[in-house]
Amino acid sequence: MGKKIKIESDPNLAKSHEAGAIVELTQPALHSQFGLVHYLSFQIHIFQIKIAEKYFKDLENSQGKILEAEIKPGNMRLITDPELLMDIYQSGLGLMVNTHLAFDCFLFHALLNVFKEDPIKVAELNSKEWDTIKKLGVFLKLTNNENLINSDGYTAFIQIKEKRDAFSHINSDRYYNAKDGEWDEVPLAWIVSGKYKNPYKKAVVFLEELMDIWDKEKSKYDKPGEISGLVRGVSSLHSVKNPPKSL
Repeated sequence: MGKKIKIESDPNLAKSHEAGAIVELTQPALHSQFGLVHYLSFQIHIFQIKIAEKYFKDLENSQGKILEAEIKPGNMRLITDPELLMDIYQSGLGLMVNTHLAFDCFLFHALLNVFKEDPIKVAELNSKEWDTIKKLGVFLKLTNNENLINSDGYTAFIQIKEKRDAFSHINSDRYYNAKDGEWDEVPLAWIVSGKYKNPYKKAVVFLEELMDIWDKEKSKYDKPGEISGLVRGVSSLHSVKNPPKSL
């Protein structure tokens, strides 16, 4: 549990604002050395989309290194470089996790705005029972887009989720598997084979489609709000380490 943040109201720092002024949320974080830090509360799925794209580019570079591997007798390549395999594993895991998280966090953001005045629904949204598939189903129903369940994008999202689960929940078939037609149960083998490409590309297009849907729908849930319990001119009571002086 985080240490309690100590603040006080300082009239010298207070500024007046007209009614209807835009309010931006900041997230506090108490640093053990630097003191109280606030940062703007961003929609985290935007970060995850960009991180996933970086991992995708890294994997494309790794595909080039696989191509460069010598073809051995028996007409096959053999990867023995642990550094290359570690890079592929890290990028594959990062791609699956962050693509899945981008869906999950976007859907949470949208549904939280829909349910913000219904504490029962918010509690349901916060529960473990509402996984990403559940959130997506509710979102599509609320926006009258249930037909998208039959789309290529939805199928690609399911593939991404399944491979993310395969990375996160190991079992004997996902650890090593040379059975006929089952080698791609091993998530690293699935990544090495390049089978991540189409599902990722289609999933990204699908996520962009969902975001466009929300851009058109979100105004239905906008309404003026009131801020209560406001402390004006906030000042931290924690010690602060000054930044280094410029040379």
